Amino acid sequence: MTQIIQNISEIQHQYHAVFCDVWGVVHNGEVANIPAVEALMKLREAGKFVVLVTNSPKTPSAVQEQLRAKNIPDTAYDKIVTAGEAMQHSLFSSKYSSCYFIGTKSDRIILSDLPETVSSQMSESSMKNADCVVCAGIDEPNKTTIEDYELELRQAHNLKLPLYCANPDIVVDRGDTRILCAGALAQFYEDLGGTVFQFGKPFPPIYQLAMNKSQPNFNGQLSQNDVLFIGDGVLTDLKGAMLEDMDALFVSGGLAFEETGTDRKTENPTPDPTMLDIFLNEAQSHPLYTIGTLR
Repeated sequence: MTQIIQNISEIQHQYHAVFCDVWGVVHNGEVANIPAVEALMKLREAGKFVVLVTNSPKTPSAVQEQLRAKNIPDTAYDKIVTAGEAMQHSLFSSKYSSCYFIGTKSDRIILSDLPETVSSQMSESSMKNADCVVCAGIDEPNKTTIEDYELELRQAHNLKLPLYCANPDIVVDRGDTRILCAGALAQFYEDLGGTVFQFGKPFPPIYQLAMNKSQPNFNGQLSQNDVLFIGDGVLTDLKGAMLEDMDALFVSGGLAFEETGTDRKTENPTPDPTMLDIFLNEAQSHPLYTIGTLR
């Protein structure tokens, strides 16, 4: 049974590093969660190494600009790791040189803003000339449902193109609105029988990248037991933490606020213990700790 806590200070002494989800924990897609930002800053003041681990298909520098636009200071974290960056390391070391791209104009930064370790290039092309499909997100507001993409995904499947998914999230909440993500398209493509490569949470590459970025601060001695993972997604954050043998702090006031009876409008959101246990048992998820909102 998960232990409900009221403040991360109750458990922070057990860990040297904190890997924290962004959307749903640090902000809601529109505005910053001020208590969460303050909690991260206090963790760093206490000597904890804080890595923001996000399923954003964008690069760390692009995510940093988004955080600054929401008045989330650089002092709230040490590093940023994104699903888009994790995908870049695999995609640009592959044999492919051209891709059919699904996503917004701003998502295309992952084809040009490359990590220092990447030297190859990839061009965007039509479907028939592509070596693969790169699915970074939903092209809002033009195409917002799976049906809007069905024809092109079926065409890609007929051409036997592998699909690289830069954001495994199925949905996220932007404010009070739930929106579709690239993971839903990847799931549809996989259901068609297509080959899909995933790089964000809960898949190993993004966790490995977060560990690699953290190791220099610990002389290469950081282990999974030293890390607390914080997130609101049972199928992404919590599942990935479990697979990586990391302790997890579940933020019940995120995606599952209704299922866990967490009233997000109160000053100190707290889940209903019975509803929380039912939800986690049904999800077969067993985080060590739960908190209504990060604080």
